Amino acid sequence: ADCNGGQGGGGGGGGEHGDEGREDGEKWEKQDVPNQVSGPSDQDQQAQADQTQEAMPLEGSTQQQGTGMKMQDDGQEAQEEVPAGWSRDGDGKLKPIKGEIIAVDFNASGSSSLQDRFRNFRLNKMKSQRQEAINSKKKQEERQDPAKMQELRQMFIDRCKSYYGVPYAKKYHQPDSELYNSKKFLDCCGLVRQVLRDMKNELGFSPGPWNQAYQFDTLPVRYETWQEMKPGDLVFAEGEYVKPGMKPQPGNIVHVEVFLGGGTEGKSVCGARWNSGVVQEFDSYEFAAKSWSLTRWHFCSIDTWLTGVCKSFNPDRKWKRKQQWVPGSRSIFHAEEEEDEMAEDELDEQAEEGSGLSSRAGRRFFVSDPMKYRTVVEALASKGWHQITMKDAENLNFDLKWTETLVEVDLARFRNNEQIVNHIPTRFPLSNFNKLIKTLRSRDRQIMREHKKSEEGAFSSSSSSPSSSLITSDKFVPQVFDVTLSTDRMHLIQILEEGEQKNDSWVLKSAGGSQKTIISSDRDALLDSLLKRSAGPDKKGYTMIQKHIADPLLLQDRKFAIRCFVLIPQTFPAFKILFHTGLCCSALKSYSRDLLEEEVQDPFLGFRVGDASFARTWKQAEEALAQEGAIPRGWFDDQLKEQLETICRETFCAAKNDLSRVRGYFELFSVDFLVDSSLKPWLLRVGSNKHLSADVPELRQELFNIVSDALEIVLELNEKTKVEGKSPAMEEMEQLRKSSFKVLLEE
Repeated sequence: ADCNGGQGGGGGGGGEHGDEGREDGEKWEKQDVPNQVSGPSDQDQQAQADQTQEAMPLEGSTQQQGTGMKMQDDGQEAQEEVPAGWSRDGDGKLKPIKGEIIAVDFNASGSSSLQDRFRNFRLNKMKSQRQEAINSKKKQEERQDPAKMQELRQMFIDRCKSYYGVPYAKKYHQPDSELYNSKKFLDCCGLVRQVLRDMKNELGFSPGPWNQAYQFDTLPVRYETWQEMKPGDLVFAEGEYVKPGMKPQPGNIVHVEVFLGGGTEGKSVCGARWNSGVVQEFDSYEFAAKSWSLTRWHFCSIDTWLTGVCKSFNPDRKWKRKQQWVPGSRSIFHAEEEEDEMAEDELDEQAEEGSGLSSRAGRRFFVSDPMKYRTVVEALASKGWHQITMKDAENLNFDLKWTETLVEVDLARFRNNEQIVNHIPTRFPLSNFNKLIKTLRSRDRQIMREHKKSEEGAFSSSSSSPSSSLITSDKFVPQVFDVTLSTDRMHLIQILEEGEQKNDSWVLKSAGGSQKTIISSDRDALLDSLLKRSAGPDKKGYTMIQKHIADPLLLQDRKFAIRCFVLIPQTFPAFKILFHTGLCCSALKSYSRDLLEEEVQDPFLGFRVGDASFARTWKQAEEALAQEGAIPRGWFDDQLKEQLETICRETFCAAKNDLSRVRGYFELFSVDFLVDSSLKPWLLRVGSNKHLSADVPELRQELFNIVSDALEIVLELNEKTKVEGKSPAMEEMEQLRKSSFKVLLEE
């Protein structure tokens, strides 16, 4: 009845019978007869055991091999009972029935099957993993406490100092020297890596095996000057190797040291600097290396590491380990999806206990691209918020989420009554150029209908209608044609054939309006393309053709554009529009009407490629133009600002009925303008999240102030709405009074 054979010995208690039973049990197994078939109940199991025991050959009996028959003492054959799930063939041999499921119990007591024990093992493992995740989450939250971060920072410094005297590398010392026989060797990045590994339990991660270039990519928070650093932050050197043939480092990051902030000038660092030297303290991070020439210094904060995050934030460089084995979905080591979801729920519930969400200082935020939106990270961090990882964001463990695109927001799981995201789901009538033009044209038709109903041709000054100004889009949008519409296409063909504007240039735009944009002055080629095409975009994807402003106002002989910001802090329960002046960007090359390349015609090219040296603040641009005599002094604030506010109000009011009226959504839009030589502003585009970081100190501070003020307004507005059950009037907003934002619409 059991593989162990003790019960299969027929008799019982003596050693001979026990041994004999085991031998017979082995013979029985060779005849392909099952030892025991588990049944649905203990009674069935016992009956099956009795049947099997009766089938065992007893002392004094004989059995024919392979027939499943036994000989009684009187010499007559007796037919055995056939176990469940088995049958006999023509020769009387037992064979399993195909399609039958046979559960074999290897436990003599019959208490549980092998499957049950596997399942118990799996459930216990998932329970253990769930508890580990909860503990890890709590530790991460503890690490995000400013006091804990300072404690870890000091621990990091102390561990670095503990390696003073450790040599750089063995090969640079004589075999008979003390340093040659050192138990440990650390180069510049090796010191940082070793300290992080020493603090694995405290930080919650172990760094990758790569060098200083990898470490640089994992620290997205960076400073412009060394004075902004704290002790423990890292100083990276970017440079080029002097010796020919040496392979350059990724990003040309050639060296790293740990900032201490002491010394004669407050620039002291520690690290492994010289090949034949040791880990030690240096009076300044500045030095002349022998093997590489310096390009620039980079000053990086280690706050990202102190909060338990160590991953590359550089999408252009992939740091990958060798692929490790991952258990498949059928493996017992693979956690079931249903159990995982339960674990996430439990994790969120336990994490929220004592998390201090009622206090701003305890709140958590996620930014999809900390480098691109560095000002967002800095603004929220300055308010005491804690930056979280991608995994936490995927688990919806955040209070505010800032992403580049709407697709990065999980709208199906977003808790709009508790969380905030920086995108309005139906913003496309503003951010999509084709839809923006359609929206403005629809508003133009409404204005004309209202105009016809008014005897005076305009609304009275007491009218609250947003269209009371009667400013149609042709007053502030350059002439544009949607070539997917036959009426627009035929109109443009007529203009080109008549030759009235044969010397004009035209801007060809894709549906989004911000990509695949070119300028063409070839009237004949454009006309030929329009005559051949049918409705819909052409092969290159151009759907809109807009008249090019050929006589722009120039700043230092370069074409420039103005970028303002419009904030919609909430759409429900009230709709509000706020305006802020922004910055001015100049083209990279001097302007010429006949030169159509990007460097001449696109003022924002420098910003897009990471060069903000041709950008200025609002006041700096006004001062430069006034000095050139292009505008009267004070014209930006006295006249231009009001015109831009009017255009923004008309544009955003045209789309307000198409925007989602749901809690939890806000958006900071960028609005680009071009001013022509007659000082008339023209709307170019409306975008979302356009370049909120800059390397120029003045611009960086300006962008930081705009983002910080916008976030303060959004947070205060949402908090008061939750408490009061309604949206407060903007005049009651303390943060609005402190900021430079101006209310354009409130309803």
